[in-house]
Amino acid sequence: MSINKTNFDANNRIRVCLVDDQTLVRAGIRSLLELSDSVEVIAEAIDADSAIALIPTIKPDVVLLDMQMPGKLGLEVLRELGARQQLPPTASSPVCSRFSSFSAAMRRKTPAQGM
Repeated sequence: MSINKTNFDANNRIRVCLVDDQTLVRAGIRSLLELSDSVEVIAEAIDADSAIALIPTIKPDVVLLDMQMPGKLGLEVLRELGARQQLPPTASSPVCSRFSSFSAAMRRKTPAQGM
């Protein structure tokens, strides 16, 4: 994926939003990303609903999104933001998952689907 200069902030940093329900995971990813001078973590969300509300207002360049969260799945976040045309300007958003494969994450049922 190529990122053109318009996706950077005034300091030429990529602006990232972290979305994960686990505090320790968010803190670990933040710590790793902040080792780079070219990346700035601008916000964190703890669940899908807060991510859907936050992402359009902060307009990050990249969203690191957990696929398995309580309530809505990460893919549902992408679908909802995409339907509203509120996805980040990057061509695609990286996805974080505890699953060994994307298809395993998609087979997980939400509580609404009757786990």
